[in-house]
Amino acid sequence: MKIHTLWAMFALIFFLITFDAIYATASEVSISELSLSETGSLQAGVPITVTANAEAADGQTVYYKFFYCANYGTDDYFTTSWTVVQDYSIANSADYTFPSAGNYIIVVRAVTDPENEPAALPIVGQAVVVGDNSQVSLVGMTSNATPETEAGDTVTVTATATGPSDQSLYYEFYYCANYGSSNYATTPWTLIQEYSTSNSCQYVFPISGDYIIVVRAVTDPNNEPTALPIVGSAISIGGSTMISDPNPSFADSSWSGTLKYCYYTCQNESLAIAFNADGTWVGVTTMEFFSTVYYYELKGTYNSSGDTISGTGNSKMETDASWDSSDNITFSFNRNTDGELTGSWDDDSGAKIELISLIKQ
Repeated sequence: MKIHTLWAMFALIFFLITFDAIYATASEVSISELSLSETGSLQAGVPITVTANAEAADGQTVYYKFFYCANYGTDDYFTTSWTVVQDYSIANSADYTFPSAGNYIIVVRAVTDPENEPAALPIVGQAVVVGDNSQVSLVGMTSNATPETEAGDTVTVTATATGPSDQSLYYEFYYCANYGSSNYATTPWTLIQEYSTSNSCQYVFPISGDYIIVVRAVTDPNNEPTALPIVGSAISIGGSTMISDPNPSFADSSWSGTLKYCYYTCQNESLAIAFNADGTWVGVTTMEFFSTVYYYELKGTYNSSGDTISGTGNSKMETDASWDSSDNITFSFNRNTDGELTGSWDDDSGAKIELISLIKQ
């Protein structure tokens, strides 16, 4: 850490520690509170109101002066000029508009005689971080899920974001199952609600488990920024599997589970697969070989009828650039009365593979 940065940190500590000493030596005025009209993310070019409260010991009128300084906590802080936002007046609030993103410190002075400032000047300050108003900032996300929420209950998720005042914000919601488990990394994400101007969505989770819900926010859904504003929240769904339809379609469904893979020895491998409405499917599976875990990407086509689904496809290692030239995967699954998929899976490797079960996500 550079010396100037250390001095900036020590200056803040000294500044805060000496507040009580300031009050003691400047008994004429006591300034004890500073508040901002915005409690969330501050944005460049967006006005906020800063309010200070002070009292004079003898009941005299108090005059306030408002400042700020940029580059707080950086090497440039000590050479940056202070900006007066509002000169001495009896108004205890002032509107601030920060010109650019960065770290600032807000300071307010309070006296009874602006023409005769005391040696120990009553003062209060607060450091703030200001974002770039040309970008979107996701402030947070809430949901109505509680520890009593069960499969089949409607979960409402709401996101809060700020951005350019002259542009609409678009939100997109996803979830991923098996959050916090060893299967999480290979579980496919499910789209809940595509980009729209609605900052909330509703979803009914069909089975119990631990999930994470993620929302993205942008100004242009067709041109996502490299640093995509995103925020997530973990929720737990209790109860048992909800099967509202005894024969639901496989389209737009995601499943995860375990394959028993026997080649010299037998071991269990994870499988995550999603069936799209256009008759295609994608998936991910893992294989451990001499304590090294390998990830394989999968894709193909499928047909379904009632509780039976079968398909073909091919695979490639995650690090490979191209897919296998021919279909090397075949499968046939049946949905049992518990709503799980069981059946056969073959990847043309010569190994004996058994699908233990797949659970709908």
